[in-house]
Amino acid sequence: MKNKHLLVSLLFTFLLGLLSACGEAKKIEEVKVLMSEEQYDSALLILNEISGYEGVSALIEECNVQIELEQKYADALATLDNSQYLEAAALFEEISDYKDSSDMVKNCKYQYASKMLDYKDLTQNHNRDVAFSILEELGDYKGSDKLLLEKQYQYANDLCNKYKRITPEAATFFKNHLDYEDCLSLYSEYITESVDNIVKEKSSGNVKGRSIKAFLQEIPEGYDFLYETYAKAVMNGVDYCLEREEYQKAKYLGEALLELDYPGAKEKGEEAVTAYQSMLDANAKKREEQKNNSNAAKAASSNGSSASGSTSNLTMNDIGVTYTDSKGLSVTLNSYSKNETSGYTEYSINYTLTNNVPDSKIMEGTFKLFFTDNTGEPQYGGFDYLFFGDSINRSYTWKVLNSQQVLTLEYNADDSDTGLNGAFFRNKPKASSFHWSTP
Repeated sequence: MKNKHLLVSLLFTFLLGLLSACGEAKKIEEVKVLMSEEQYDSALLILNEISGYEGVSALIEECNVQIELEQKYADALATLDNSQYLEAAALFEEISDYKDSSDMVKNCKYQYASKMLDYKDLTQNHNRDVAFSILEELGDYKGSDKLLLEKQYQYANDLCNKYKRITPEAATFFKNHLDYEDCLSLYSEYITESVDNIVKEKSSGNVKGRSIKAFLQEIPEGYDFLYETYAKAVMNGVDYCLEREEYQKAKYLGEALLELDYPGAKEKGEEAVTAYQSMLDANAKKREEQKNNSNAAKAASSNGSSASGSTSNLTMNDIGVTYTDSKGLSVTLNSYSKNETSGYTEYSINYTLTNNVPDSKIMEGTFKLFFTDNTGEPQYGGFDYLFFGDSINRSYTWKVLNSQQVLTLEYNADDSDTGLNGAFFRNKPKASSFHWSTP
């Protein structure tokens, strides 16, 4: 632009010298004044009168260019006045070297972002992300950086109000701006809620352990308050699991506590790990007793099955207690209910299976109802392998004739002794399997 002005100035100097000899210098002086005052239309009229002289065509072209630029500038202003902010910004962008067009581009974008974010609930505004990007692009223009922070904070709180909890998206903002407003307190609340949700969700204990440990890595350094919040939440999680005899979950939470430098954390972690080992020892003892009972039953019966309509040689297990089958799956019968109707009786179960054997995949075991008349009804459905750390929760309901009397509910692992196929066709319970009394 500076070089262009220099060229125009040189043209005037040249033309003044050229036209002085023929009495036209006054017209050039007048054109010079008119162009300096941006009266290009008037200047163009005079230039057209002396268009035959060398160099005048360049001034005519310059006037036309300036007239076109002024028209585009006026169009951009009109578009802005019509509140078409981004369209106006694009028009100013085309003539960014003209007048204050470069600043007007920023001004248009700033007005657009400000208007788009002037919402009571920003979750209802689908243009907010565009507005956020614009403010970030504008930097400190008219305080854009401060407005961006203010509106992102509002949006995070709007998300929390909408979903009645601190969402991960909101938590990310709070974590990245811990020194702004009450972000530290809100992120602390998120830690407590998240750990509590991880503890109570229906996933395997191993997955919980990995999630808990991964969560610790997200806590920014230098904020002891957050570290303390995390430690307390995990310790409370251990207590929650131990109260419900969910020892595997407690164990993985306990292992996370063993890595923390916080008063009482290691002691609580050791308590959880010890409780899990005690559960394993108790289950092993019970399995041994079941094995002995099975051997005794086999000695009394050549086919290894219980006597007709009898559960005398069967060990009845407890609902809500976790047992480990011969393949390493932990089995928990969460509920077992009976619902009588006029035409039939429903027997419903809910159970959880978890693979605790490292580097393995184990086929799901299944349940079966046995009746006092030496018949049985298997669990139908599609079953799959569980890999180490995988857990599955299932529900199943049998419809049984009212004339049939249930002897016992049996669980069978997929092994050579009980075998899913053998259990499917077998009509008498096996002493070496898991059994539960009829409700």
